[in-house]
Amino acid sequence: MDKATTNGDYTPLFAAAEKGHIDVVEKLIAAGSNVDKVTTEFGLTPLLIAVHSGHIDVVEKLIAAGCDVGASASFMAMSKGHTRIAQMLQKLEKENSTPTITPLAIIFSSVLLGGIVLKLFITYRPRKKRETQRQAKNRAAAAERRATQAADVAKRQIARNHKKLKTAHKTACAVARQASASANTIAVSAVKLVKRRAAQQRKRLRKRAAATERAVAVAAAATEFACALSVAADSSIIDAVKKEQGREERRREKAASIAAAATAQLQREAEQAAAAAEKVETSSAHDFDIDELMMMCLGTDTRGNSSSDATTAESAKTSVLRESTEETPPDDIVCAITLDIMNDPVFCADGYTYERSAIEAWFASGNRTSPQTNQELAHQMLVPNHSKKQRILAWREGVHGRL
Repeated sequence: MDKATTNGDYTPLFAAAEKGHIDVVEKLIAAGSNVDKVTTEFGLTPLLIAVHSGHIDVVEKLIAAGCDVGASASFMAMSKGHTRIAQMLQKLEKENSTPTITPLAIIFSSVLLGGIVLKLFITYRPRKKRETQRQAKNRAAAAERRATQAADVAKRQIARNHKKLKTAHKTACAVARQASASANTIAVSAVKLVKRRAAQQRKRLRKRAAATERAVAVAAAATEFACALSVAADSSIIDAVKKEQGREERRREKAASIAAAATAQLQREAEQAAAAAEKVETSSAHDFDIDELMMMCLGTDTRGNSSSDATTAESAKTSVLRESTEETPPDDIVCAITLDIMNDPVFCADGYTYERSAIEAWFASGNRTSPQTNQELAHQMLVPNHSKKQRILAWREGVHGRL
C-alpha cells in the first residue's frame, strides 16, 4: 500500500488525498497505509496535500486515523483560504499538549514572535530612544521580509509539488487508460476467436451430419436393392430347382429303364453261356467252333446278324459311361476355398466370389483377410451373386444335356 510511484515518494494515499477520494483513502487506511509518510524531497505528508487541495472530509479521516497534525497544516490552510480546515486544525493544535513543530511552523512562529516583540518595543520604548526604535523597526522589517521570502519559497515549493503531483496523476491515468485499451483489445480478440472456432465447429458438425445422412440413405438404398435382388434370386432359384428336379426325375427314369434293359440282357447272356457250356459238356466230338461260342456269349449268331438285345445292351453301356464322365468345370464357378462347384455363390469385399458356407466358416474362424489376396477386408458383408449362380445352373444343364 505504501509502494512509491515513479515520481519520488508519491504513494497511492498521496494521490487519493489530492483528488479527494474519501472511499479510496478509507480503504488505504484500513489496508495499513502509512498516514504520516513524509516525502524526502519536499517534506510533504498526505495531510498537507489534503489541506492544500481543500478536502475537509479527507483531512478529518486522516486526523481520525491518528496522523501527525502540525502548525504548518493550519498555516497552509490559512494561506489557501480554507477557513473551515484552518479552524479545525487550530482547535486540534490547542487540544494537543505537545504540538509537532515543523519548519514552516517555526518560520510562522518566528514571524509572529517578531511582530509581537516589535509591537511591544515600539509601544513601551521611551521617546528619547527613537534611533534605537528605528533600528529595531528596520530589523523587524528585515525579519518580516525574510519571513515573507520564506513563505514565498514555501509557496513556490508547494506549487512545484502540486505540479509534480498533477504530472504523476496524469501519467497514472494515461497508464490506466492504456491498460484498459489493451484489455479491451484482448477481450475483443478473444471473443472473435471464440466465435470463429464455434462457427468452424458448427460447420464441421453440419458436414458430419450431412455425411451421416448420405451414408444412411446409401445404406437404405443398398438394403432395398439387396432385398430386391434376394427376392428375384429366390424366385429364380425356385424355378431352377424345380427344373433341376424335373430333369433329375427324368434322368432317374431313364437310368432305371437302361438298368432294367441291361439286367435283362445280362440274364439272356447268362442263359446263352449256360447253354453253350452244356453243349460243350454233352458234345463227344468236341469239334464246336470257338468263334461261334464267343458270338453266342455276345448275343450274335454264326451268321453275323445282331439281335435287338445286343443293341440295347450297347446303348446301356454307353449311357452308363456318359453318366459317370463329366466335363471339367470352369475356374470361375469353382470356390477358391473348397475347390468345388459353388451352390450359393456370394460376393465378398475383395471383389471375389465364394461359396457362402465356406466364406462364413472363414470369418467364423477369426480371419479378417481375403482368402485370395491375404489383405485385410473393409467389411464382412456378403451379397448374393445371381449372375454366377445362373452361369453354374446353365453349365450343369449343358453338361447333362450333352450326356
